[in-house]
Amino acid sequence: MVIYIVPIAAARLLGLSVPEAYPRTRDSYAMAMGIVKGLGSNDGQLNASAHLRYRYFWDTWNIRAHTVDLRYVTRLGDRWLVEPHYRHYKQSAASFYANDFTTQMVFMARDRELSDFSSNALGAKASYHCSIIASVLTAVTLNFDYESIRYELHQFHRRTIGPTICVQGQCLSSISVGVVLDGEKHQ
Repeated sequence: MVIYIVPIAAARLLGLSVPEAYPRTRDSYAMAMGIVKGLGSNDGQLNASAHLRYRYFWDTWNIRAHTVDLRYVTRLGDRWLVEPHYRHYKQSAASFYANDFTTQMVFMARDRELSDFSSNALGAKASYHCSIIASVLTAVTLNFDYESIRYELHQFHRRTIGPTICVQGQCLSSISVGVVLDGEKHQ
């Protein structure tokens, strides 16, 4: 028995599902700038640094995005390097995105990654530097990384995922799947 799922990407036009249509080309651009400030200790050695970075993105699909990233890197003793960080991201919707279109357009999409949304990420990295472990290795670094991201979808509402399920060439009806976004259940 062969079972496969064929995802159907659908936009909505006055509440009805219609096929999504994307432009064939996309040009994207970005500019970034950052500031790093070294922070010393009483003995004059740098033990920490503060990083601030801003990035602006735009493309021919009319998406505009802003990213602000803030990091603090510090040494804890001789072996630990710790880096807590925060990132904020905000983007506008593509020119052919809508949750529910009111008129037929040449390009139409309902992909949440093309919608107007923002996200906030909070995380930390830690690196532990091991001294000589074996005669072959002179140094080993163990890295740990954790990040929590929260998305806020501003124009995306009640996503219904409707794949077609086919079993040995016989296609069955669509399935609606409940998705949990920002603690709210959507069907």
